[in-house]
Amino acid sequence: MSFRPSLGTVKTVPITCLLTISVIMFFIIGANSTFFASKIVLNPARTGLTDFYLWSVITGNLYESSLFTLLFKLPVFTWLCAHLEKSFRTMWTAKYLFVVSATSAFVSSIIKVFLYVGSTDEKYLFHDMYGLGGILVTLFLGNILAEPNGRFYKNFEYRVVLLPYVIATFLLSLAGFQVNDVLLVISSLVVSLVYLRYNKPANLVINSEEIKLDVLFPAGVR
Repeated sequence: MSFRPSLGTVKTVPITCLLTISVIMFFIIGANSTFFASKIVLNPARTGLTDFYLWSVITGNLYESSLFTLLFKLPVFTWLCAHLEKSFRTMWTAKYLFVVSATSAFVSSIIKVFLYVGSTDEKYLFHDMYGLGGILVTLFLGNILAEPNGRFYKNFEYRVVLLPYVIATFLLSLAGFQVNDVLLVISSLVVSLVYLRYNKPANLVINSEEIKLDVLFPAGVR
């Protein structure tokens, strides 16, 4: 896979460039200021009670606090975003990412509140949510619909990567690892499917009636 020709330029993929720069800036500033980091992450207590910052429903999906996960996720994020933007145009991509990211953030916050009500465990209410996981799932799904049999790297189809990533994130969370974006990952998967079913771009390869869970599976295991 050649990244350079695949990414495009600022003129051809402006949303990709803007989001990639934002992710890098959020990481650098957040690593040097806990005050700044607290203003961009999602926190159910703040979302439902006080000190709520509207931008956090977007910025929480673009912030990584770990250099290791950033180095792993950012190249994938940039490549997928550029490919989607070139497939479905800038305006559609911007609207898709904004609506899905904001909706999944609110849904995740609501789920956390219900978990707190059901368990009275304050970790659900005050635990920060952030990470690129949710928006990666959104981008993977969009690329699956743009190119159903598309390949991310050599023989790895988008569909072969997506579900194992979602499942691995969920299992790591159950195993006790601190996965800050597990709810964002799961809710983004569902919200993306719903959004694409009713707001498909004009040049979508798959018909809207075919956008359901089985589209996530490779042909051999459907």
